[in-house]
Amino acid sequence: MSSDVRNLDALRNLRVATLQLSDDFRDASMGFRAAVLRTEQWIQDQQPGYWKRQLQQAERELRSAETALHQLESQVGSATRVSATEAKQRVVRSRRRLEFCRSRLDLCRKHSLRLSRLIDALAGPVAELQGSSDSQLPRAAADLQKWIDALESYRGTSDSP
Repeated sequence: MSSDVRNLDALRNLRVATLQLSDDFRDASMGFRAAVLRTEQWIQDQQPGYWKRQLQQAERELRSAETALHQLESQVGSATRVSATEAKQRVVRSRRRLEFCRSRLDLCRKHSLRLSRLIDALAGPVAELQGSSDSQLPRAAADLQKWIDALESYRGTSDSP
């Protein structure tokens, strides 16, 4: 009886590639989780804190601009009218800045909720991918090794007379 086992190297290469794919999936999964955590921290912690500080600064600036305007309006004279016009423009700019900061803070809250839902939705598929990389692919590589061993044994016994 003769065997037609020609190239076990192809199976060996497939086994090595399967193990490499398992490692790559694991690395990608860990990288993805790290990126998600960084993004989540940025959206939920860093950005709201930044915009809260900006909002406080804009509120202070508006109070200062309104105080300066009231002081100028209480004075009489043509020189103060020009200054009052500039002060009114400063108040308008300060109000716009305040509203901008409020809108950014609201956006952070909305994006934070949306991101939390997306993370929850992705948790299952990411866990599946990690499960495949941690168990199914190594199991497939082990099965390939068994086949390779069996074929080597078969080829070795079939070569003898």
